[in-house]
Amino acid sequence: VSAEQAMSDVPVHACGPLRQGLPSSAWLFRCSSPHVLVTDWENRYDNGRWLGVTLRLQETTGRSRKCQLEFAGNPSQARAGGVEWLAEHVRSGLPKVSLEDGRVVFQLSPYESLQLEVDFGGQS
Repeated sequence: VSAEQAMSDVPVHACGPLRQGLPSSAWLFRCSSPHVLVTDWENRYDNGRWLGVTLRLQETTGRSRKCQLEFAGNPSQARAGGVEWLAEHVRSGLPKVSLEDGRVVFQLSPYESLQLEVDFGGQS
C-alpha cells in the first residue's frame, strides 16, 4: 500500500503502467483539443472492482473537431454512452469512438456534448 492510499479514504486505482512521454500534469488523461472541455469524470465500478472512467466532454467553439484522449495507462475499450446520455442523444446517432495507439479517438460536431465510457481491462 502506498502512502497516498494509506492516508486517504478515497480508493486509488492504477490504470496500468504510465505511458512514455505523457507529461506529469496528465496524471489520468489529457485531451488533444484546446476547444473541448472535459466537464466531468468519475470512476466506474462493478461489484467493488474498478473498471474505468466515464467522461463528459463539450465542444465549445461551434466547429467539428477530431479529438484524442491520451491516458496514463492503455485503455482496453472505449464507447459513447451511458444509459441517460443515450436516451437523450440517440436521435442524432452515435459518434464513432475508436482506440488508436492507446488513445481514444472520436469526432465531435459543433457544440456537441459527449459521454464516453473508457475501460482499462477491469484491473483491481
